[in-house]
Amino acid sequence: MGQITNLIATINGSSLSPAGIKISLIAKLQAALAALQAGDIATACSDLQDFTNEVNAQKGKKVPADLADALLSSVTEIRNQLGCAEAVSNLPAQSGGTFSIIKLVLTNLMTYIVTDPLQI
Repeated sequence: MGQITNLIATINGSSLSPAGIKISLIAKLQAALAALQAGDIATACSDLQDFTNEVNAQKGKKVPADLADALLSSVTEIRNQLGCAEAVSNLPAQSGGTFSIIKLVLTNLMTYIVTDPLQI
């Protein structure tokens, strides 16, 4: 959990702009942290994957490549320590499907709104 807190501190201390990108990335890490504190590793892994997806999407754009690489390296280490590949593959079948698609769409929509609200 300390590694996630360190990632949050790294993002808070960065000069990422607009502020919405910081808010969005930190929200994903805070969600992962809350899931871990509740003992829900599968959800934490999903939240960390959402974080990874956003960093990859913004790499070289709103997130400088060197910072993105550092963040991705750290989150990959965390995911490996948690056994995320195994945690996700062990989810019951009903956890996927429509619910996962809706979550993905809503997460991406919220990220878009938070990072660039004037383009809606």
